[in-house]
Amino acid sequence: MNLGDLKTEVFSLMRDTGKTKYSEAQVEKRLNYAERLLCSRLACYEEADTSITTDAGVTEYDLPSDFGEETAVYLGSGKLTKMAYAESKGTYTGTPRKYYTRNSNKIGLWGTVAGGDTLTIYYNSIGGVMTADANEPYLPKKYQMALVYYACYVCGLEGDDTRRKDFASAFSEITGFAIEQETKDYFDQGWPEMGDLDTDTRDPVDQDTYLL
Repeated sequence: MNLGDLKTEVFSLMRDTGKTKYSEAQVEKRLNYAERLLCSRLACYEEADTSITTDAGVTEYDLPSDFGEETAVYLGSGKLTKMAYAESKGTYTGTPRKYYTRNSNKIGLWGTVAGGDTLTIYYNSIGGVMTADANEPYLPKKYQMALVYYACYVCGLEGDDTRRKDFASAFSEITGFAIEQETKDYFDQGWPEMGDLDTDTRDPVDQDTYLL
């Protein structure tokens, strides 16, 4: 399914084909969030890269919204070495040879940054950047209805839809099967119950993770 198909499914299940209760922008946001959440858990990555032109004296830059994990970082033609964020508190005034990431949305260069250099980041994309109806999610097709059920669940919370528990159950069923099939060698614990929105879960993800 592409983004257009996913949105159609959401509006149909929410009985809002006239789009009077929810906007396309709201539904797109929830579908994209769901893709980032699921792809990061299931390790469904696509290789991607981005380039940033540095500004003199500026050491930190925003990472792409679909950033999962970097695979290589270059400043000009020189490959940089990763360092811990805490190490960057030390003083170094030479040309950057190391970088760090923090909060999954920032990349920093350690040293004196000149303006006009090209910072190239090769990374694993976790998706969640669908904007055109023809865009397709990275998630394997057999799991894509989980995106629909997640979006319906959040819409149901806002609209006090009594079916929200059914959407949560459908979401959990697909994601549970996906984890068993795709990541059983990597994860020892089960998927958190989506309908149980408290902080006492089996996974270090709290209720705010599910609310946009």
